[in-house]
Amino acid sequence: MTLHDEDAIFLKARFDATLEECDFLARWPSRGGPKLKLNLQKFWQLASKATGDVTEDDVNGLQVLLVIEAKRVYDEGLAGLYCDWFTLDDPSQLMRLFVNNQPVPHHLLWNLVCRVCAVSVELYDVQQMSAKATVARFASASPSTSTSLTWLQYNNLPMPLFYVPDDQ
Repeated sequence: MTLHDEDAIFLKARFDATLEECDFLARWPSRGGPKLKLNLQKFWQLASKATGDVTEDDVNGLQVLLVIEAKRVYDEGLAGLYCDWFTLDDPSQLMRLFVNNQPVPHHLLWNLVCRVCAVSVELYDVQQMSAKATVARFASASPSTSTSLTWLQYNNLPMPLFYVPDDQ
């Protein structure tokens, strides 16, 4: 995935507007406004590279991006748009989950990731090999208009499912 300058400008504008509206972001322990921007920038650079190791700064950047998206979803819910999957009281609750290293509910995390990446995701739970696999679907838009990614849930760790074509 290659990120373009106009995307970076849009994301920075969204971040600045969110930081102005949400005083809780400035109070994120051990981060603050400038550190949050740096985390987001480092995450953006990681996503722009073809390969790279994921660092703690990258994880922090993803957390910032997800909190910004949670703020957007929260605002849409206040405006009357239907977001029944957003089960938090407000976006600061997501930040507190990250700060306290608590697990984020899967339905919330997957829906936020789908919105940020503009993809749909199918998560096949194959932990019970004898039973029929259950499928959870998450989408930011109509599945027919967005890229769909398939993941397998096994041993509590979701794994991406890739199709590697045979050379023959």
